[in-house]
Amino acid sequence: MRRKFLIVGTAVLIIAALVVIAVKITSAKDYTGVAVSPLPVDEQVRVARSVRLSAVVNWGEGGPMYPREVVEAFLLGHPYPDFLDAKYGKPELCGRSKERNEIAFLRQSTIDHERTRIFYHYIIPPEAVYQRTINIYTRSGIYTIGLYVDRRGRIIRSWSNFNNPWRGPG
Repeated sequence: MRRKFLIVGTAVLIIAALVVIAVKITSAKDYTGVAVSPLPVDEQVRVARSVRLSAVVNWGEGGPMYPREVVEAFLLGHPYPDFLDAKYGKPELCGRSKERNEIAFLRQSTIDHERTRIFYHYIIPPEAVYQRTINIYTRSGIYTIGLYVDRRGRIIRSWSNFNNPWRGPG
């Protein structure tokens, strides 16, 4: 009788554990195609820190901008350019971004080595899987940071430049 009780009890515990695991897996949020900008900032930061999640979400091409804490998470440990204020002016806040303290456009794309090898093989490291681009808008132009990242979120190579598209002729 005691052995039967032990077997039934073990079976119940195993079934309960499997139910808990199944609930966790099915209740995990599917971020595929989800627009990041309407999410709460802490969730935006979570997505920005994960190359896997960042690859499936909608960062909003040419649309939404993001606040500094999301930009810093998106940089994956690459230093935020604190010299911007002194050298190029404070980040420019415009429209909706004033209330939300938004300063940059973010984009992550998957690298297609077959397509890019002809023109960019000397720039894109072969182990890079994703490219992350950060465009920080300042009063005098756009500071761009590019990161080549592997599947695990490690930065393989980085680059940056400054461009002033508002500079008039002459």
